Amino acid sequence: EEIALLVLAAGKVKPKWLRHNLAHAYLVGYAEEEGVIVGTDTLKRPRAEYIARIKQQSGVDLTGYTERGYISIRPEYRGTEVGNRLIQGVIERAEGRKMVIITGAENLPAQKILARNGQRLVRTYHSTRLQKEMQIWMPAEQDPELGDEPWP
Repeated sequence: EEIALLVLAAGKVKPKWLRHNLAHAYLVGYAEEEGVIVGTDTLKRPRAEYIARIKQQSGVDLTGYTERGYISIRPEYRGTEVGNRLIQGVIERAEGRKMVIITGAENLPAQKILARNGQRLVRTYHSTRLQKEMQIWMPAEQDPELGDEPWP
């Protein structure tokens, strides 16, 4: 519950599926200091309807992928390497799973941390549900046939 509240506090995730996705995740990583969770990152199984919606809107079929997401860092811990360490730890524990990260095109802090941690932008698409541009990121070495989109 503490992790769900941290993710919700960031204001980037809708609560409808959050607890379900956390309960069915492969891995929920977190950083703790003095008994307080200060950051989190997750490897989760995308639901079939989510995969279908992404494919219809972006043309990318995410069947068989693990989604890395719900990275949230308490504001007072941003810029302290907590996020980088969480991301690197989750990637190390992915055990060869194909990973995808989906973020809003306006989320520059997320894009910067993704690029710093060896991820590449493969597709930008318009989400009809969210009514905004979204981005699909993957590890740089994964699925080169999907290509790259330029990122500033």
